[in-house]
Amino acid sequence: MTDQLDRLPGGVRHLRCDNPGPMTLSGTNTYVISLEEASGGDGSLVAVVDPGPEDAGHRDAIMDAVRGAEATRVVVLLTHHHDDHEGGASALVEALRGRGLAVALRSGSGGDAFTDGEMIGDLQVLLAPGHTRDSAAFVLQRDGVDVLFSGDTILGEGSSFVAYPDGDLTAYLATLDVLMALVAQAGERVVVLAPGHGPVGADAAPVVERYRAHRQERLDEVRTVLADVDSENGDSPAQGDELVGPVVDGAYSDIGPQLRPAVEAVVKAQLAHLGRF
Repeated sequence: MTDQLDRLPGGVRHLRCDNPGPMTLSGTNTYVISLEEASGGDGSLVAVVDPGPEDAGHRDAIMDAVRGAEATRVVVLLTHHHDDHEGGASALVEALRGRGLAVALRSGSGGDAFTDGEMIGDLQVLLAPGHTRDSAAFVLQRDGVDVLFSGDTILGEGSSFVAYPDGDLTAYLATLDVLMALVAQAGERVVVLAPGHGPVGADAAPVVERYRAHRQERLDEVRTVLADVDSENGDSPAQGDELVGPVVDGAYSDIGPQLRPAVEAVVKAQLAHLGRF
């Protein structure tokens, strides 16, 4: 799958940081959005969603995009606190202020918290805990389409990482239900996916549905392993850390040793969801 940037509405620009890797896919996606304000505001308001890691070249590209949008006020929005999304936020805020712009930083580890449903210009905040406890998404309705800026809650390819203790699978499944309702409420409008990593521009509906199905399939596999472990233990069902190894071996037998610590964190989140950790 490749980017379909022509599906993004006017006033939305996509930038990709050159930080590819197993967790970042082709790199962190940053979005520079010219916001529309019902009140008119006191100048041109631009949002920067996920400035990415500390990377001078990427920061310069963001600065150029903000300049091109003729912004006088900028709000830097973080979908969550991971370094590949917020690591460059402080330097960006400082650089923008150095150009005389009014800048606000929202959420992540150092910004002002979001309120679910609040409007920042014509961009709506959607609290989306699960991938991390502070995960948020944003929805923009413009030019007949809805754009879902999903951070790492929904990626452009592959599946999102929900790892204990910051990741919460129960919250994540609830967030997927919220996203399914969002897609359903859009009716005939297309909901375009603008993820934190991976290709941009897919229809969000089948991706969210695939994510839900994938999580349920994994949980069914974990339940099968737990049933086998319980049958072996009889009247003394195992709990907590003693279950992690058997579940990894039974449900993730194809992973290599280098991935085992990460998968163990995922399994702990699954066990916590099932009340076994």
